[in-house]
Amino acid sequence: MMRSVAGEKAGDDWWPRPACGRIDLHHEVEGNLALKIGVCLTRSIVCLILIGLIVSGWSEPCAAEDGLAATKHRQTVMDRLGDDMKAIKRYVTGQADQAAALSAAQDLDETASLVPSLFPKGSDSAKWPGKSAAKPEIWDNPDDFQQLLQALSAGTADLRKSVGTGEATNVQSSMRALAKNACGACHENYRGRRDGE
Repeated sequence: MMRSVAGEKAGDDWWPRPACGRIDLHHEVEGNLALKIGVCLTRSIVCLILIGLIVSGWSEPCAAEDGLAATKHRQTVMDRLGDDMKAIKRYVTGQADQAAALSAAQDLDETASLVPSLFPKGSDSAKWPGKSAAKPEIWDNPDDFQQLLQALSAGTADLRKSVGTGEATNVQSSMRALAKNACGACHENYRGRRDGE
């Protein structure tokens, strides 16, 4: 018995199929899309792994360079402090006027406020022998080192006031106190020698 045309249209398999079976375009597209997504994910994972390897390879040299840069910057600041002290000493010995000493004392006091930030880990003499004068004991005794930094701050402020009085004897007294309680005490315990010193 032949089916009606209406029955054929109403059936699930009404659409003509080739001998190899029905072509399911929907599933074919889904399959291709899944394949493309899989390839993209694989490539992304590989890229992330490569980036991780590159970054990890760079991080250690960069950290090392940061330590050396900090060492050089610290020495520049310390040299500046020394130059200011020499300028004030010239005033005490009558080789410079008060205005020059005041300028040096102000710069000394302001520059001294930078010193606490000049000692990051990895900038010590054990890491940079001959290039860094900062002994590792600085990081082994942070409380004691902090007290010396406070003495430096107090000493430079006192010296600045003394220069402002215009009395050479007061300036000389403040310089001695600063050298003994801050600079000298710190160098005795926490400063080594660099190449050429």
